[in-house]
Amino acid sequence: MPRPPLARILRCTALAAGALLCDTATSSAAVQATDSPSATASPDTPLFRRDVMAVISKAGCNAGGCHGNATGKGGFKLSLRGQDPDLDWQALTRDQSGRRVNLLAPENSLILLKPTAMLSHEGGQRFPVGSPEYNILLKWLQAGAPDSGIHAPKVTQLDVRLPGHVIIAPAKDVRLQVTAHFADGTTRDVTRFAVYDQNNQVAKITAEGDVTAEKTGEITILVRYLSKQVRRPHRLHPRAAELRLEQPAHEQLH
Repeated sequence: MPRPPLARILRCTALAAGALLCDTATSSAAVQATDSPSATASPDTPLFRRDVMAVISKAGCNAGGCHGNATGKGGFKLSLRGQDPDLDWQALTRDQSGRRVNLLAPENSLILLKPTAMLSHEGGQRFPVGSPEYNILLKWLQAGAPDSGIHAPKVTQLDVRLPGHVIIAPAKDVRLQVTAHFADGTTRDVTRFAVYDQNNQVAKITAEGDVTAEKTGEITILVRYLSKQVRRPHRLHPRAAELRLEQPAHEQLH
């Protein structure tokens, strides 16, 4: 179903996904945004409901302490943890006359300038220019910032693996591996784009899924990716010069 038309303004500007609005003394024309990627989009064009939403969650933009707050933040509101992609697409591409996207010069879009701290941002830098997160958003903008709608396969299962082995001091690092299964039968390594929450400071977890033991104890890691999340409890035991990482069976949450 097509989106409602955009409001007219007295200049030619790119507003939402594929929307270019021109209004002059002699003519006015609007090309509506659609729910689908543009005809010129390449197969590797990021999908809003899979790739872009994952970046937004990874950057913490839709967290309760940021724009996912019930009242939003700084005049910008997203759904909490990406629960409403329709709302988020509208907020990013149409809210306030589409000021957050610049389809004529995608690299100058607020959704790139703010999280990279190229412009003042209360939340600080969320990812650097040239990072995988930045490139996904840039490619999406270059394709017209479309809402992928039904073209984005839904995630059906999340597998989280953490090698269960003895870590001999001074080494104390392991890496999570997160694989997403989609409704179209495809799988993806989403370790980089999963969100990691932990219940204590027994270990440190980086954005890339690297787990570094800090002390002895138990830790529960909640791994989130789009609509799926997995809880992984772990125990860290010292054994002389060794630290054993026990890996209980994981629990899939829906």
